[in-house]
Amino acid sequence: MPQMKPRKTIKAVLVVIGAFLLFLLACLPIKQWWELQRLGHVPEGVSRGTTREDYDLWRVAEWTTWWGKPLDPETFWKGRVMWNDRSALSAANRYGRGYPPIPMHVPNLITGFPLGSYSHADIPNRLVSGGPDSGRGTPFDSTEAEGIYWTWFWMKKPKPPETLEREQFQAAEMILRIRKRTLESGEDVNAHTRAKDQAKSESFHKGRAREIGVPAEALTEDALFWAYVMKQREAYKKEQAQADRWRSQNNQIADAFVKRFLEKLAVNTKLVTEPLTVEQIETATRWKYAYLKRLRSEKTDDSYINAYVETWKLDRAVVFGEKDSK
Repeated sequence: MPQMKPRKTIKAVLVVIGAFLLFLLACLPIKQWWELQRLGHVPEGVSRGTTREDYDLWRVAEWTTWWGKPLDPETFWKGRVMWNDRSALSAANRYGRGYPPIPMHVPNLITGFPLGSYSHADIPNRLVSGGPDSGRGTPFDSTEAEGIYWTWFWMKKPKPPETLEREQFQAAEMILRIRKRTLESGEDVNAHTRAKDQAKSESFHKGRAREIGVPAEALTEDALFWAYVMKQREAYKKEQAQADRWRSQNNQIADAFVKRFLEKLAVNTKLVTEPLTVEQIETATRWKYAYLKRLRSEKTDDSYINAYVETWKLDRAVVFGEKDSK
């Protein structure tokens, strides 16, 4: 059977390329595609599925040449704390990746993880939905090693400040509400059983928080109590602001909403509505100082300690002493 001549082969290839380009011209907004192609990633602030325009932009990004390509760890993590929080995940997604890159350039963050046991080959087009009403999911590329590494990292490494505080508050709220219900139930023949159930329930919620990675310092009586108080003080300010907007229309409804909020509190309302003393404020933050000192003694990477100090607006000189404040 005669072989196809080289010229015919080249012509066939050009026809295929031409057809593909015509398809792109017909299906893609060329201006958007070209802008994304030059930028190299989806711009910050463009959410998947929030608006039709945003959704379409993500769809166009999938046709760029950079979409889903592996990311250089050192470049990606430069100036960023190395944990898999929403910010890092969002940044990776904007390049078409399902996970941030494994920080191979930082040996102490991969020590103990069996990198050679898992595949580093890309698994293309894993669909991730932007929400129940966002339509078709976005296809991100990732590797088996990335998925397993970040699960391991979550269990072994420090958690982002917002994660610690969220889980701490949830444990505190559950425990304090249980105690409030026990007090409101009064003395009865089942008091002993109630006390045992309460202790069991509190142990469960603390245990769950520990499993997620909340440090022991954040689960002491004082730490849990004041975590709840401080969070509710923030919520109270928001309730007041909302009530102020309503008062011009209906004062009774505004006051009713604030009253209902205060009635649900599991602590004395004065702790939420009135100014705190200096001692109370110091008590509320004491667990953070103890936690950071332990991290320092365990030689935890300074990037994590610095992130905690900055987020919590702490003074390093006060946390570690003048000699360690550099």
